[in-house]
Amino acid sequence: MIKNKIKVENNIENIYDEYLKNDKTKKKWSNKNHGNKLHYEERFEKVKLLMEKNNFNIKKSRILDLGCASGNFTESLLKIGIERKNITGIDCRRKSIENAISKFPKINFKLMDAKNLKFNNSSFDCIIIFTLFSSVLSFDDRLKIATEVKRVLRPNGFIIYYDLRINNPFNKNNIGINKKELFRLFPEMKIDFFEITLMPPIARNLGFGTRFLYPILTKFSFLNSHYICQIKVNN
Repeated sequence: MIKNKIKVENNIENIYDEYLKNDKTKKKWSNKNHGNKLHYEERFEKVKLLMEKNNFNIKKSRILDLGCASGNFTESLLKIGIERKNITGIDCRRKSIENAISKFPKINFKLMDAKNLKFNNSSFDCIIIFTLFSSVLSFDDRLKIATEVKRVLRPNGFIIYYDLRINNPFNKNNIGINKKELFRLFPEMKIDFFEITLMPPIARNLGFGTRFLYPILTKFSFLNSHYICQIKVNN
């Protein structure tokens, strides 16, 4: 079992190492790309809005970033005003956690398997799950993660979820997570769905017209590749 777990985690590490070795992939993901910038800005504004809607106390409430990578969304959390001491990030990739600690040494980053969270029950007011489930190809593993998430979430807490809603035909390491799948993972919870993120191959190639064209194109739901969701206990 332990060997199996190590094999899976090493496999994920290897996949991302291959991504980062590829100059074409690095260019595609670059923050300098106008389309990528608007992806981040759009997601940031939606996360901020969901936090405000849920009266999230940015000074006192505790937040868990599940699958935090190298602290990719940490700067946004700080920009919202969340206290460093109240942010915890976990990832199963050692290099990612080392990078996150290097960038944000005062934030609590831990090397951890999302299927076995080392936290007490009801530890967090908000849990962020960004592009995690789409990288977990086994439904049983996704279900274990969802079960752990529900365990460590406080009764009146909420989840902010962001991930692919359609399959990426060019990447066999990712799958789209549709509405039916999310309801299977969180059957007893209320899920509000919002379509977001103009399909990256389109957004990344709009050039200098991105600022003008992006908000127009994203109004067509079939052109949006992701869901951002608010997930809460259905009272």
